[in-house]
Amino acid sequence: MAHTKVSISRKWYGSEGKQYSKSFKSRKEASQYAKKRQRKVDKGQRDRPKKTTLAQFTDEHRRVMAGRIAHTTLKHQVRMQNMLSKHVGSGRVLSRISPREAESFVASRVSLGRAVATVNKDMRTLKGIFNIAVEPRGHLEEGCNPFAKIRPRRFAPKPPYYVPLEDFQRVFSRAPKLWWKALLALAYTSGGRRDELLNLTWSDIDFETQAVRFVPNGPH
Repeated sequence: MAHTKVSISRKWYGSEGKQYSKSFKSRKEASQYAKKRQRKVDKGQRDRPKKTTLAQFTDEHRRVMAGRIAHTTLKHQVRMQNMLSKHVGSGRVLSRISPREAESFVASRVSLGRAVATVNKDMRTLKGIFNIAVEPRGHLEEGCNPFAKIRPRRFAPKPPYYVPLEDFQRVFSRAPKLWWKALLALAYTSGGRRDELLNLTWSDIDFETQAVRFVPNGPH
C-alpha cells in the first residue's frame, strides 16, 4: 500500500491583518512556527522584511542617524558601507549578503595592508550597522547579520602614544592667534575629536566648574 505524504498548514495574522500560511511535514513543526511568527507580530515586529538594497540602507542610515551620533562616527559608518558596496555590489539586497562574503570583505582589508586593529574596528562597525538593520529597522530577520559570527583578528596592541608636553609647548608657542591657542589647549587637555572641538557652543562650556561637554552632533 503506497503512503501519501501529508502536508500540515498553519496560519497566522500579520500586523496589518493580512493572513499568512506555510506548510510543514509535522503538526508540531507547523504549530511552533506559527506561534513564533505570531509572537513577533504581537511585539510589533515587521511581518516580513522588505527587499532593501545595501545602497538604500546606506542612504537611510545617513539620514536617520544624522545628529544622533558624532559626525565623524557617522562618516566612518557610511564609508564602511560604501566600501562593502564596492565589494559585493551596491544593488545587493541586504538579506542576500552571506557570512562568507562578509569574511571575504574582512580578508580583503587585511590583504590591502591595513592594520589589524583598523580591520577589527571596521568589522565591529559593520556588525553594529547590520544589527541596526535587524532591530529596530526590520530590514533583516533576526539572526541574519552576516558579520555576527566573524571573530576579530588577533594582534599585539601597541601602547597609546601621548604627545610630550615639550612638543605641545613648541606648537602652542607658535600659534598665531588666541583662537588657535585656546583650541590647542582644549584639544591637548580634553582629548576631544576635531569635529567635537570645532562644533562646541557656549552652552557646552561651564566656566564655573571649568568643564566642557561634548555632544554628538553634525556640523553646524
